[in-house]
Formats: sequence, structure tokens, C-alpha cells
Amino acid sequence: MLEETLIEKSQKKVNELPYAELMLWFYTQRKSYRFAIKQAISIDKRFNEDGLRLFDLGTQFIQQKEYKKAEKDHKIIIRDLTPKKFGKRDKIWTISLIVIIIAEIK
Repeated sequence: MLEETLIEKSQKKVNELPYAELMLWFYTQRKSYRFAIKQAISIDKRFNEDGLRLFDLGTQFIQQKEYKKAEKDHKIIIRDLTPKKFGKRDKIWTISLIVIIIAEIK
């Protein structure tokens, strides 16, 4: 019932970040990682976060020792956020490469 309510609210109020964040939190708590990644991508694009939301989710996966999930998350960052300039994106891209390498080792 909570999921349906959150989906309904977030669809009605697409420009309100709290509902989108609650959806992301909900999927993460349920370990519905595929949906969590999709939600993070959606938030990143909708609110112009330059991959920061997806990066934070990948960091959570690492903390939970979900290395393969972190690797998938960071591969999305590499694919979609190839650095076009120096700065925030470049740092995220570089760290994402490191995460993928660590996931391969583990």
C-alpha cells in the first residue's frame, strides 16, 4: 500500500523532490535495486543533478557490500555521464572507474 501511495503522489507532483526521494528510499530499503537505480536516474535527469544521485546510490551499495550493484550503477554513470568538461562530472567519472575496478577484484 505504501508503494502505491508513493507512486501516485510522485506521479501527480513530478516536480516535487520529496516524493521522488521517498520512492528512492523505499526501493533501497526493500533492496529493489533495479527500481532504485531507475529512480535515481530519474531524479538525476529531472532535477539536473549531473549524476550525483546515482553516484550516492552506488556509494550506498558499496557500504552494504553490494559490489555488483555498485558496479552496475557506476557503469551507468560511465556510459551516460562521460566527462565533457573538468569539474564535478570528471570527478564522478573517475571515482566510478575506480569502483568498477574494485567490484571486479571482489
